[in-house]
Amino acid sequence: METKKKKERVLGIRLEEQDYQRFSDFCDQHNMKMSQVARKALLTYAYIIYNPQVNPKLIFAKNQFKYIIQCLTEEEIRTLVDISIGNGTTDMKKLENYHPKVIYETEEKTEVNYQIETLVTYVFSEDGENWFNTIDYQFNENVLIVSGVHELGNNFSLYVRDLLCAYTKMHNYVLVEEVFTSKKVQEIRTFGIELKFDLETKLSE
Repeated sequence: METKKKKERVLGIRLEEQDYQRFSDFCDQHNMKMSQVARKALLTYAYIIYNPQVNPKLIFAKNQFKYIIQCLTEEEIRTLVDISIGNGTTDMKKLENYHPKVIYETEEKTEVNYQIETLVTYVFSEDGENWFNTIDYQFNENVLIVSGVHELGNNFSLYVRDLLCAYTKMHNYVLVEEVFTSKKVQEIRTFGIELKFDLETKLSE
């Protein structure tokens, strides 16, 4: 049943009791409203996973991805970064035109800040493609700090480091200092990076 609500529509769905209970438990565990999770799931399914305008997506087991990326050389990791940036920038532009509400941008954010936030929210976090167990970031005028925990090995840490550096370089941020850590703690790995940029060079463009 569909009913109008302002400029939006309300969609009702039926679930088996067992499925409903699992859905309810999931929302409780993540402190999220059912409507919030359902809306995100529908938009992700329709506009990202099965959207013909973006690059085709696969659902991949973490241990498979970990094995594959651990087999890469540093040069191959940099090639993977180039492919990822190509996919990311073209997909975001297509998604913004196809369905602007999938991606949210505010006038206060620079383009690179927006892209880093998009990476953290829609790729790195458990609300996105679930690359990290936990992830956090801060980005002010000349310092980017990203920290988190993952289970994908040291090469994955190198890949994320190179990915972040490449995004900022693409927007003409001149790197003057990098502090990077990737430490194994039992079966997980802590990731941390702090990138400092030459703000005067950026402002003089």
